[in-house]
Amino acid sequence: MPDPNDHEMWTPEDDDLVRRALFSLREDVDHLPLAPVETVKSRGGRRRRSTWITGAAGLAAAAVVVGAVALSGVLTAKPDVTAPATRSHVTTTATTTRPTPTSADDWHATADWATLLAKPGILPTGAEWAATLGVDGVTAVEGMLPTDLLCLMTPGAATAVSSQDVVIPGKPDTLGVQVTWIYPTDKQAQDAANAMREKADNCTTPKPEAITSVSSDRYSEHSMLWRFSDSDRNSGWLTVTDRGRQITYVEFWGQTDGTSMLTLDKFAWITNRVENRLERYGESSSAGPVIAGPDTLTPAASLFIDPSDFASTVFTGGAKTESGAGEFDGSSAVVPCDSDTNGQGEFGLLKVKLAGKDASYFATERLRAFTDPAATDTAATDLGAALAACTKDVGGNPVHVTAGPAEGTYAMTTDLGAGTTFTQFVAIQVSTDGSHLATLVVSPQNKVDQAEAFAELIRLRGLAADR
Repeated sequence: MPDPNDHEMWTPEDDDLVRRALFSLREDVDHLPLAPVETVKSRGGRRRRSTWITGAAGLAAAAVVVGAVALSGVLTAKPDVTAPATRSHVTTTATTTRPTPTSADDWHATADWATLLAKPGILPTGAEWAATLGVDGVTAVEGMLPTDLLCLMTPGAATAVSSQDVVIPGKPDTLGVQVTWIYPTDKQAQDAANAMREKADNCTTPKPEAITSVSSDRYSEHSMLWRFSDSDRNSGWLTVTDRGRQITYVEFWGQTDGTSMLTLDKFAWITNRVENRLERYGESSSAGPVIAGPDTLTPAASLFIDPSDFASTVFTGGAKTESGAGEFDGSSAVVPCDSDTNGQGEFGLLKVKLAGKDASYFATERLRAFTDPAATDTAATDLGAALAACTKDVGGNPVHVTAGPAEGTYAMTTDLGAGTTFTQFVAIQVSTDGSHLATLVVSPQNKVDQAEAFAELIRLRGLAADR
């Protein structure tokens, strides 16, 4: 009789069989009804996917990217950020484990993973991808929301938090896609994630393309991973991960001609980073303000205005405010005719929204660092001149600029046509020590009195000067 304590008899195939059996017992899965289909322009350079996708499935209209959706909720204890988290297949409970060091862990020594994870963001950063792949210069930048998820899966009635392309130097195509959605409730997110996994398990894409569930419990218990391949010998990896009200989907086409850039172990580690980031920077996060910006360096969060200080009777009707998962699309521009469009250097973007409301962003603070106070003053002068002279934005819509009651404050009203206008209140502020230039942009969601709006803007500018 086999020894019940002989753990060597339990194989990944056995584990997968049990998980699938448990998954099949799931009752009560409410497959979310899709809203009307909205066609979103698919990203370019994805020729390898054409044999996988037959008739791209449109995403729900509610899934169109709306900037970066803020995440809020009940605060919970966070796991040790240096240790991978564990999870079960259909629940969102996470605990912490630490991998046992072995010779196979040597590639981990290429990076300080705790420091990389301290870089705010709900999706794995370019630096984390670079350290995992062993390739310099990998970037993860905001991209189009994909309409062609593998196996024709769809996220259901969700709002996109962030959609990014993983780009590798010297590679002509986008090789990685990662996107996070948020749902009204935990159950809707769980049900949608399970439906997406079921699609992957029963993929109907044409043969000889293939997709296979794979197992690795080394960093996360029962993480959901798939390996796929096509008839041109291209292959890749897929994971669908949910935490609370959020789902993160990662698809990576990093292999050609049978040569793999990612091993199962490394993709399991990427999946673990997905879990850690959902737990640290997702709706239950207590990590403080989220600062978006280049992977290299962003100013400390303490140098930004506290997100709660943006709350006011004028701008929010007294409602509380908070920061959310900001996005960085490679440019630092925050307003029409912005003279600061350089995506390099030390700068950061703080996105502010109404507390507890996903799609309610109304304010941005951009903070750029300078090594010379004279350079800071020059940048402030250039920005002010560009804003004052602005007559049309990039899209060709006319802009009318009104100077505010204090130097460096502006109201920028864009004529969107058909009698519709959009006003942004802008302030420029050099820090008292001359080391930083803050640009504040507030876009009230309701009509406000301009005099009252400028008074609030000047209050915020004073806070920026003192940081």
